[in-house]
Amino acid sequence: MIIFTRGCEIDDEDFDLIARLAVKLMLEDPMFRNRIFSSPVTFSPFGFILEKLILKYLIKHNAPENVISFIRDFSKAAQVIDDFFIDFSDPIDSRKYWKEFDYSLLDEENPIVEYLENQKQNKIKTTIS
Repeated sequence: MIIFTRGCEIDDEDFDLIARLAVKLMLEDPMFRNRIFSSPVTFSPFGFILEKLILKYLIKHNAPENVISFIRDFSKAAQVIDDFFIDFSDPIDSRKYWKEFDYSLLDEENPIVEYLENQKQNKIKTTIS
């Protein structure tokens, strides 16, 4: 889900939510960790996740410069390829598979836009109930 922020206009609240989910996924999901390092096709998206999402989140929340510098360098080195397909799965339960998307076409078709809209609608329904 995390990498789908490409081509998606998100506010600060949504950005922080997605970034926190990214960190949670990396730290807690053994499937994610095992898959990430298996090939360049899975390692490259990890580099984009670090650069485009987690790095921005850490900068926004004033992480130490040495941490920012390390993640900046590591994320660039990890981006072996930039044309790959990625699976979109439920951010709350990553075991639920949804669909595969071409990273280079996310500006045209991006499931995270729909997901965030659904989350906002659910929040509104919960608030009203």
